[in-house]
Amino acid sequence: MLDIQVNHCQRAQCTHTNCPASDMLHIYTSAARAHHPMKDLIRTIFSIRQQRRTPAAGPIPPLGTFIVRKEIRMAVNQPIPHDLWNWMVLSDWRTVPVKKDRRKTLELPAGALQELISAPPTERDTVHARILTRARVSRA
Repeated sequence: MLDIQVNHCQRAQCTHTNCPASDMLHIYTSAARAHHPMKDLIRTIFSIRQQRRTPAAGPIPPLGTFIVRKEIRMAVNQPIPHDLWNWMVLSDWRTVPVKKDRRKTLELPAGALQELISAPPTERDTVHARILTRARVSRA
């Protein structure tokens, strides 16, 4: 009977309540989690957060994606002309680097990109400044 117990406890799926193997499994799976609230709290208290660097400029983003500038996000719902994308890269706009972006951002209205596309190159800075003032908290 004791041999069966020892053999059973060597498996990773052990469900015994007093089994040291299941306790160790719990410790290892807890340590493997990516989010550590205590570390997060310590970093906040001691102000040891690191600012992210601006990612490298990429190609023109495809339709249906998002682009970000600091904490502001804009949907790409129109094809972006090459010259406008070069201007936007110089204005710190970048494609979202991950598929599911969980950062808290402000979102620009749906017509913001169309306004930038329609604006003459000499007036892009003023149109851009006006658009940025209309950013709102995103629903997602």
